[in-house]
Amino acid sequence: MLHFDDEHTFELLLDVCSEFQVDPTSSPVAESFFRNLLRSYSGPQNDAAIVTWLSEKLAQNFISVGDRPHWIQNPQWPFVNGVPMIFAGQLEIKDPPKRVFHDDTTFYVFVHKESQPVVVMQQY
Repeated sequence: MLHFDDEHTFELLLDVCSEFQVDPTSSPVAESFFRNLLRSYSGPQNDAAIVTWLSEKLAQNFISVGDRPHWIQNPQWPFVNGVPMIFAGQLEIKDPPKRVFHDDTTFYVFVHKESQPVVVMQQY
């Protein structure tokens, strides 16, 4: 079993998460998701096997309709009922009028396949 609080395991997790544009510490729900995920590992205790398994699990759980999000700030992938939402796309606004936004702004749209919530996040 892998542990979220183990420094080496956490470093492996961060490396794989960065490829998927996910931050396992972005919220208490994200942290809980990753703690549970790591607890479910029962494979070989070597880095290559763990990284392969993590990559497969993240690909299954952090779904993007097209490209993955290009975050302006830290990744903030939302969850519904403890499950990652599906990234539907983003809208980038470059050089906006200052009366609208004070800097470049991106809206990130997430949907959930089993329920109705749609989450739109903004970063600038």
